[in-house]
Amino acid sequence: MEKHYRLDNILKTKDLDGNTPDIFIITGSKGGGKSFAVKEYLINEFLHKSKKFICLVRKKDELNSYIPAFWADVKNKFLNTDLYSVSSGSGKFAEVFIKTEDFEISCGYVIALSMVDKVKRISTFFNDADNIFLDEFQSETGDYCAEEITKFFAINDAVGRGFEQLTRKLTYFLVSNMVSLLNPYFVALGIHKRWQSGIHFMRGHGWVMEVYRNKYVAEEKQQSGFYRAFSDAYYFNYSIDNIFLLDNVQFIAKQNLAGARYLMTIKHNGIFYGLWILQNGRYYISLKADRNFHRLFAISTKDHDENTCLTGAISAQVSMCRKQFNAGNFRFESQECKNIGMDFLGIRA
Repeated sequence: MEKHYRLDNILKTKDLDGNTPDIFIITGSKGGGKSFAVKEYLINEFLHKSKKFICLVRKKDELNSYIPAFWADVKNKFLNTDLYSVSSGSGKFAEVFIKTEDFEISCGYVIALSMVDKVKRISTFFNDADNIFLDEFQSETGDYCAEEITKFFAINDAVGRGFEQLTRKLTYFLVSNMVSLLNPYFVALGIHKRWQSGIHFMRGHGWVMEVYRNKYVAEEKQQSGFYRAFSDAYYFNYSIDNIFLLDNVQFIAKQNLAGARYLMTIKHNGIFYGLWILQNGRYYISLKADRNFHRLFAISTKDHDENTCLTGAISAQVSMCRKQFNAGNFRFESQECKNIGMDFLGIRA
């Protein structure tokens, strides 16, 4: 096993349709060089193949601070070279330049997801980019853009055209530590319902994902005095192992409903599920449900009728339940109930 992460395996992995995927997802425990490997790859792709890259950030105030940190991570790999960015488009984006002993030239851009409407108006600036990188796609603080997946789609539509083509092939690299199974990207791709503990690779239509654990980093951290001092903290396990910081994936456990309080009924594909609050305060989704209960909610429009409300209309309740899930305070009667719970918590259409 390499001491640092390499892209070799994921780049040669085909998607479920047997094609080279457009989206490469890399997640896992902290450390080991996941982001480093992608940054190095992006620069080499430009130097050797003239492929420009786009770095996505979430907020406008990250546009000018992003590249200095990006370059500090990998500059030792590129001697006599410099990478810097310049605010462009009246502050709508930053243009990235690379300077060597032989040339100084534009090699990419930094775009903020929150500014997608402004980016769309000047999208022709970016039609020479081929690779797109979103680092920390899972946020430890939950600080996502409003409607982030919609903005992500809009960026793709804006950048993925030009040179007399209706669409261009773009290659995406989404990298982060393991934070939450309910992050917007896993939910949008259905990964949250297919996840299994110990998984190494997962393939979908147009995407592949690698779950990486660096045993050398884990061993070094376990020997560190700092990490040993905090060995009882949940963050310790998240830092050294492939454990979601905000999730406990071992949530399937049949519970005793004696003394439990019934909260609501969830309807999905014509089947009814009950959401209970147990005596110990945990939330629990079960096949034991009251289909005549006055709080009856449908996850999708297919189940919506005169007797139901759509979950989108109860965002406060969904938000409350999601907080309980993030705190590890949810249980599910079965895998079926868990899958329904993931849809309910993710507010999937």
